Amino acid sequence: MAIMLVLIAVIGLGVFWGYPKYEMMQLEDQARQQLQSGKFAELEAKYQPILQREKVELTILDQYPNIRFYTRWLENENKKLSVKSEQNVKNIACDSVEAFQNFDYKSRTAVLNVIEEDQIVFHMNVKNKFGMDMMQHQQKLSDCPSFLQMRALKAGEEYVPPPQKNAPVDMVAPAASVSEEAAQPLS
Repeated sequence: MAIMLVLIAVIGLGVFWGYPKYEMMQLEDQARQQLQSGKFAELEAKYQPILQREKVELTILDQYPNIRFYTRWLENENKKLSVKSEQNVKNIACDSVEAFQNFDYKSRTAVLNVIEEDQIVFHMNVKNKFGMDMMQHQQKLSDCPSFLQMRALKAGEEYVPPPQKNAPVDMVAPAASVSEEAAQPLS
């Protein structure tokens, strides 16, 4: 009888301590599946009218964990981007991490774990109308200052974005919108 009580207590404690880890693994699997599902192609199609109006071609190649953004400016003949535009392109990846700030604590932690474990990298390639490279940039999302700040948040705390050296200027309307739409809350 005493062995049964000890066995039940051990199983009960195992479930009590093990369930949060199991729940986190489930949320991480769900986040990983959403990131691998090709939702970036949907974003590309959704913003096509805006891109056409701005005279920009955008192709997103989802080779998870490498997400490649190929941008071609159809009216730009310059060989190099302006400093502000270049800074905007560099900020897109880290700004996308901030889209997770409104997630509940467990979902946000799961997404951040997946970003860190899978080493997700955004590759940005910008070309002018002749197809010449104006800029290339790659950013590992787990190296972003906003990622580190969000990782340090505890349950119930609010996210305060890190100060930026060069404040971003709207380069193309969908660039900011893509980062907001890229992450859907886990259900």
